[in-house]
Amino acid sequence: MELRQLEVFVAVAEEMSITRSAKRHNVVQSAISATLRKLERQLGAELVARTTHKVELTDAGRLFLPEARRTLAAAAEARHVLEQLRGGLRGTLRLGVMLYDGVLAVSPPA
Repeated sequence: MELRQLEVFVAVAEEMSITRSAKRHNVVQSAISATLRKLERQLGAELVARTTHKVELTDAGRLFLPEARRTLAAAAEARHVLEQLRGGLRGTLRLGVMLYDGVLAVSPPA
């Protein structure tokens, strides 16, 4: 299972349309359908019931949707943590203390 597949599934669930999901992801409808079918094959469950005029979540899709959203949110948070590290907002700070004649020149915080 890939994050891209989860993103597509969530988009289909939110839009309730493969066409609108394709526009949201700037891809053709067949790409959305193929991605969704591959995810369903991997999970062994039909997530979306498709007709020519509408898309509905199956029971499995309704159960899977909050988990997919949670997974995408966790992935976004993981990316955010690494971006903070690269930006210098997170990491390890090491302080050195200089002694003058055996007397501490600066008092470190307790």
